[in-house]
Amino acid sequence: MSPIDFKSILSPLISGDLAQREDSIWIVYAAVIIESVASAKHITELWNYVAAELKDVPDEQIAVARRIREGLLKCSPLAGFPKVFPS
Repeated sequence: MSPIDFKSILSPLISGDLAQREDSIWIVYAAVIIESVASAKHITELWNYVAAELKDVPDEQIAVARRIREGLLKCSPLAGFPKVFPS
């Protein structure tokens, strides 16, 4: 599966600056949706996009990471936890 280009896909839908708390809530929504459709490996790609966009604002990177983690944790009981198959 090829990587997702979040910037080209989502930038027409998003306005504002990711460093502003109210403009970055879509990142949490995107992570929760990705988890819900069982494509957890794309969360890493989403984070790489966020890290590149906020490379000059490390404090906001931490805040966004915490919001993503909280969103994923709250979504897990609804979407399910990753399954591990014994070998």
